[in-house]
Amino acid sequence: MILEELFEEFYMELNAETYRSKVDAFKEFVIEEQKVNDVIYTGYFRGIRMDTVLDSLGYFIERNNIKKETVAFHYGSMIKRFFYFLQSKGIRNENIFQLFSRKDESSFDNQIKAYILNERKLQKSEANAPYDDDEIIAIIENANSIIANSVKNKENLFSGKKKYSFKMYMAAVAVKLIIFSGTSFRNLSKIEIADFNEGNKTIKISGYELHLPIDLYRQIKEYIQIRPRSETQNAKLFVKSNGADLKGVSDLEAALLLSNGDKGNVTGIVKNTIIKMIKADIRFDIIMKLTDTGWKTVKDCIDVVNKERDIQDDKDLDKRLRCLDTYILL
Repeated sequence: MILEELFEEFYMELNAETYRSKVDAFKEFVIEEQKVNDVIYTGYFRGIRMDTVLDSLGYFIERNNIKKETVAFHYGSMIKRFFYFLQSKGIRNENIFQLFSRKDESSFDNQIKAYILNERKLQKSEANAPYDDDEIIAIIENANSIIANSVKNKENLFSGKKKYSFKMYMAAVAVKLIIFSGTSFRNLSKIEIADFNEGNKTIKISGYELHLPIDLYRQIKEYIQIRPRSETQNAKLFVKSNGADLKGVSDLEAALLLSNGDKGNVTGIVKNTIIKMIKADIRFDIIMKLTDTGWKTVKDCIDVVNKERDIQDDKDLDKRLRCLDTYILL
């Protein structure tokens, strides 16, 4: 296999258009900057060090004029998956895999995080700020890629191998359901298998029966067939790899952040969906019940919509008061 074909096969395995610019940047870095060719690439990848990985991240940021931290984190996630891909081709980098398993500041993830947080060019993500649509698209494509590869390699999901883990698979399905419904962690961990209606292609959340998008319907259907079997009544939809119920929000949140790969906040995903609901004129009380979020979160989203529409509270109030039936009588 030649080097160009290796990168193209990796991109095809990712199965997500959002990765194209990232794979291309890494390929360009390796071939143009590192002068790697078809003869030496196997030795190069077996011996590449973390400082070179970070150099490639800096190259991606400069080459693509990246402004957001979330996009840079997404690149780091892609690189990590590339090393697992190389391992499947018999090219294993022992040094990098040791960093994958570390938990201290020298771990692969923490070194990527430190580099990004220290990069002044990148915009800091505001705490709990809503994701923009480009970020949501990236998360959806990342989740779709994880789901497709998990189904393809379902026999390995419970083997303990990190490349294909049930936890990551479950999280990818869950994050798509959050994007669809805007529901909170609390609601997500309460959903039961019985809430999924295969015949009607619906799922019940907070008492509302919702028709699922066709791809998400198919993915949840496959997920239920693959997830660990449970003999108990009222079995939860999202469970641990041993079939046990999730302990709560912390379990699911950790898994979701793992699937996102960009270390963003899931509240930002929920807010993106709520903003879309507000724009679709869905009543606030229905939004709050469906998503299991409080008024403050909804109000934050209302402010975003109003800002986009350039609505000022005082002017809008004055205009609407003058439209009341009693206005002309007074």
